[in-house]
Amino acid sequence: APSYFIECMISNVPTNQYESGIYNSFINVINFLLKTDMTNFMCVNGLVKLFGTANDQWKTDQAIEFLNQIKKLWEDWR
Repeated sequence: APSYFIECMISNVPTNQYESGIYNSFINVINFLLKTDMTNFMCVNGLVKLFGTANDQWKTDQAIEFLNQIKKLWEDWR
């Protein structure tokens, strides 16, 4: 996944998902994103939708696959 897409996705996570510890924050953010309808997420610039069919947009199924893989990596690693 392009880092800009990841940055945009994370920028849509509400601040209440972040805690003092990096472990809990990481898990909260991943779980929030996996439970959330991300179709209306915006890019960091606030002008362009993150998800769609254009060449400069991400597809939600690709984002979900990325999140599932990163969650599995985290669980296997810790």
